[in-house]
Parts: sequence; structure tokens; C-alpha cells
Amino acid sequence: MIAQCCRKLCRMERTVASNGAKPLNTLAVVAIIFFSVAGSPIGIEDAVVAGGPFYALLGLVVMPFVWCIPEAMISAELCTAYPEDAGFVAWVTDAFGETAGYVEGVMSWFSGVTDNAVYPVLIAKYLSTVLHIPDTSSTE
Repeated sequence: MIAQCCRKLCRMERTVASNGAKPLNTLAVVAIIFFSVAGSPIGIEDAVVAGGPFYALLGLVVMPFVWCIPEAMISAELCTAYPEDAGFVAWVTDAFGETAGYVEGVMSWFSGVTDNAVYPVLIAKYLSTVLHIPDTSSTE
């Protein structure tokens, strides 16, 4: 039922897009992918502190080949197998049923909400460091 609703919403989006809306250009798609996957380079300092600059840079160089490229190839394969806009929900629903598809959709939503809630805090921390604003939060 939830998967059917997602598919109907996707069809509605396609109808809106075909009625005069401009498609995204390459730069916009790259920006959406970067901020959806990585959020931004905010927070990389912890990796540098924990492992040092050599291992942090090594991880940044190796990670695309170990994780990102295989994940991109799997996603491309699934996108060609399921030419729908429902994404993960359609894949999981077809493989494991509607309940699993619903759970996947809800968990992806929660992941997005909690992940996006982290970045304003990190940006505020950066700004307070750059502008020399003292930390007034108490942990008592």
C-alpha cells in the first residue's frame, strides 16, 4: 500500500516535470548527490585528529574505490532494473514485500532527518570558533 502511494506520487512528479519544469543540470545533480551522501566536508577534522593527516587523506583517496564506486554501480544496476522514481522503496518492496519496503522508507526518512539535524550544530560550532564566540552551553 505504501509502495503504491510512493509510485503514485512519483508519477505525479513526472507529470509536473513534463508540464514545463526545467530539468536539473549536471552541477545541480552533483551538488544534490554530494550533500545527500556526504553532507559536506564539515566534520572531517575528527578523522585528522584521530588518525593524523596521512591516514585521513589516505582514507579520502581510498574510500571512493572501496565503497563509493561499488555502491554507485549497484545503484545504477538497480535503477536500470527498476525504472521508477521510488528508489530504495521500490527495490526493497520487490525483493522483500510491502512491509519491508515501508520500513525501508521510514528508516530512510528518519536517517535524512537526523543526518540533516547535525549540520546546523556543526556550522554553529565552526562560526563560534571563527568569530571567537565563547561556548556558553552547560552540561550540568
